[in-house]
Amino acid sequence: MDFSFVLLATALAPFFASRLFTTAFALSIVGRLYENGHLDGVRELNILSSFQIELELALQPWFTSTGVIVALGVCAAIEILLEKNPDFAQLFTPVSPYFRSAGKFLLESTAVKATVAVTAAVATTRAGWADHLAVSALTAGLTFLLGWMRSAALGFLIDMDEEDDLGLRRLTGWAEDGWILFGVSMWFIAPILALLAAAAAALVMVGARFWLKRLDEKAKEPCPHCDAKNYRSAPACRQCGKDLPTPAKVGLFGQPKREPAADRDRHKLALLAKKRCAVCATRLPRKTIRQDCAACGSQMFPSDEWAARHLAETAGRLGRTLGVVALFGLIPVFGIIPAVIYYRIGLIAGLRGYVPIGAGCLIRWLARLVKLLLLLAQPVPLLGAVVLPLRCWIDYSLYRAAFQRERRKRFPSSGLAQSR
Repeated sequence: MDFSFVLLATALAPFFASRLFTTAFALSIVGRLYENGHLDGVRELNILSSFQIELELALQPWFTSTGVIVALGVCAAIEILLEKNPDFAQLFTPVSPYFRSAGKFLLESTAVKATVAVTAAVATTRAGWADHLAVSALTAGLTFLLGWMRSAALGFLIDMDEEDDLGLRRLTGWAEDGWILFGVSMWFIAPILALLAAAAAALVMVGARFWLKRLDEKAKEPCPHCDAKNYRSAPACRQCGKDLPTPAKVGLFGQPKREPAADRDRHKLALLAKKRCAVCATRLPRKTIRQDCAACGSQMFPSDEWAARHLAETAGRLGRTLGVVALFGLIPVFGIIPAVIYYRIGLIAGLRGYVPIGAGCLIRWLARLVKLLLLLAQPVPLLGAVVLPLRCWIDYSLYRAAFQRERRKRFPSSGLAQSR
């Protein structure tokens, strides 16, 4: 079996686990440059040649054609943009390992040619079609495993900040894009660097998965009645359903805090505001008020009274939020970032998390048109103290109205006058 193809297919797995079309685009465009001789000068960086290992990446001619490069470039651009969209990322992240591992198998089995790689004293090796297919299948499995670990890490970021108000997922996404372009390009320039880049990417995915799993377990403690593990902020056990003695307060990102919750009823509303089950504190994945907790089976917003109380609790934070945002608005230019993060996470998230994706996208674009006009006035000293609270109030009003529409669908026979 051709050692070069085994090494190539294995080392490309971390990049395909992050992006399918971006990795394929990088392969095709740099492969085209290499075939045309534009990289001949830098190929001298191939340190592995001194060990009688020549890692030549050979691609089928059709894969480096202009039409394929343009098509992959368009797909890569769409992929990068969609990855940074919170709604798409939330839907696609759980299934992305299947999609990307299948794409890697199809690409390697059709576009990548196995070439002579290890020069021994008496012979060279070449991969046959069956070996080529087997290696592609095995490394597709590795891609799936790494993709699953990556999805788990992104799931933690989604759990912490569903709408990516902090921008952590966007920042991570741009870092991944750059890492992929660097790592794949190095296969044609300095394969030893490509190997190191692939190993680093794999270690990050594996390390993040185990670190986050450990972090999640530290946020839990056993039930005194049945010994089942529950989040420390859970009012009741997910397994036996009995009340837990001292549920912890819920933090800004839904994490349990050190101090216990003083008022159990208000604590349940605080959990709902962080998109967590009011019974066992498990994260609620769906963007609707019509959902049951996957862990304990409890129904969220079982009555219209719960929806009304949730709206009232959110409205109670409006005045304080507007005041803090106004203070941030006194800081020209730089005050806008902490102000937007503060009101989105502390006020809007509790409503936005229960608005369906379609309605949420429409509201987001409508709000952007209005806020673009307001943004022009924000850098003016003192005027920002008015503009930013107005921007906050617009967001709040739009998402409150959308939540009310969902409430009417959920409880069509209930009156809504008392919550307005």
